[in-house]
Amino acid sequence: MKNLVILSTFVLFVFACKNVDQFRAPIETLAADWAKTGTMVTDAATEVNTLISDLTSLQDSMTVPAGSKMSADATAMLDSLKNGYMAQVQGLGTVAGEITGFTEKWTAMTADVDALSAGLKDGKLEGDVMAKVTELTDAVKAATTSVDGWKTAAAAAKEAAMSMYNMYKEKSMAK
Repeated sequence: MKNLVILSTFVLFVFACKNVDQFRAPIETLAADWAKTGTMVTDAATEVNTLISDLTSLQDSMTVPAGSKMSADATAMLDSLKNGYMAQVQGLGTVAGEITGFTEKWTAMTADVDALSAGLKDGKLEGDVMAKVTELTDAVKAATTSVDGWKTAAAAAKEAAMSMYNMYKEKSMAK
């Protein structure tokens, strides 16, 4: 009887290990993609925040030189350019907020990726593993799409802001 219990335990252990091994490749791929995509999200956040900081510091230099004798129309045009510039910076603030919200969700989902990796290592995976892997893989795809969108929005805002900044500087120096 004792041998039967040992044999049954061994069979269950082998079955459990084999069951976990079927998920090894998808979980390992997910973990690698998750880390790479997490770095992309962090890099995008850094780029947007740096751009906001850089553009904000340039905004401070958008002033009409002292003693300038500009017409009311010229002053109104400069104010319009400065307001447009500031709107681009505010738009980047919205992008930064989106990234922050996404990062909070990403951090919560990272616990699921870590749990799958730990379960794989320990040989104990619970629940519908493939459904969780699929859900997290879809999150990686969504993150990649979001990063592309954030970078595109940041580049467009930078281009528009710098165009307005350059026009402002050109017009403010005109006599």
